[in-house]
Amino acid sequence: MFLALKGYFRITPRSLKVMITTIVLTIGCYSAIYYSYPNRKGKGIEAFFYKIKIAPIEAFKTKINQDDWKEFNDNYRSFENIITIRQVTSNGWFTTLFGKGLGSTVDIGREMWTNDGELIRYVPALHNAYMTMFLKSGLAGVFLTILFIIILTRNLKSETEEIRYINYLIIGTGIFLILSNWVFMGLYLKLDNKSIFLGFLLCYRELLLKEHRLSIKNNVK
Repeated sequence: MFLALKGYFRITPRSLKVMITTIVLTIGCYSAIYYSYPNRKGKGIEAFFYKIKIAPIEAFKTKINQDDWKEFNDNYRSFENIITIRQVTSNGWFTTLFGKGLGSTVDIGREMWTNDGELIRYVPALHNAYMTMFLKSGLAGVFLTILFIIILTRNLKSETEEIRYINYLIIGTGIFLILSNWVFMGLYLKLDNKSIFLGFLLCYRELLLKEHRLSIKNNVK
């Protein structure tokens, strides 16, 4: 969000330098954590570093040994993705394109405790918004989700400083959603209020645009 508000997601020589520096620093910090070999059973900051270490690959594995509880637990997001694709595509091309419906669930093959204290086997929502859309509405839903982010991040040019900074913030939100949708349900997380905040930003921008147009129209008269 800081980079977005500074306007560094526009392609300029300065923004390229800033983004390259940020990427290099991020890789450097991650490498330092990775090669510090944090313990899986560590406490406090070490446990946090262990989660950072496994985070980049946790949701991208294509094979999970379900009988190895450590591997299963550390790569549960990948496990969800694997079984969702398997169960949706097994119902044929129509379900692959349009999903299994709003009330559909994924059978994870075992009963597990949730953070809400419930014992469940059939999961209605996954840790991945793209996969949840694939389950409910197929490839069409995934396409519309991505299209929404593309339209959202379309930067409307404006000479008004307030509108320009709101556009920067919306672009930052869209880029954040690309990652958040993959690992934490993005706008669809029921405990979060990002959708309300984003809706407020969009509404406020439209009000400012309307006010700006009226101001130009009155000046012309």
